Amino acid sequence: MLVRRVAIFAGGPLAVYLVFQWALGLFRMYGREFSRMQTDDAYPPFHVISLVQVGAILLPLIAIGARRLTKADTWILAWTGLYVLSLWAGRTSGWDRFYLAILPPLAIVSRHGLEIVKERLSLATAWFGVALYAAANYCALLFNLYQ
Repeated sequence: MLVRRVAIFAGGPLAVYLVFQWALGLFRMYGREFSRMQTDDAYPPFHVISLVQVGAILLPLIAIGARRLTKADTWILAWTGLYVLSLWAGRTSGWDRFYLAILPPLAIVSRHGLEIVKERLSLATAWFGVALYAAANYCALLFNLYQ
């Protein structure tokens, strides 16, 4: 049933897009674009460092609340993992800015861990942690650390 729905809603527009690209002769340009994406900063440890910096707080919160994850949370994590794998498989640049897209989904899924922190410590501790995390991210943006 899911495959049929995907074929109906994604297959049609994808086919139209591919026919349009083929008719204009643009397929060769994709190869050139992908070859230009592979730069010296595509080094795997560089990617790992960026991933750790983005998920340093949220990933432990997800681990803390792992028992409370819902089916929707697992789909969100699957999407996030697919995005990260596409960055690695595409040998794209390892800059932090490419990992900013995973902050919102990780924040959504980390809510269970934050609830546990609130239950075991206090509401004030949870709010202080959220405020500190937000301030750290805003400072990183202010100082252009996500390049």
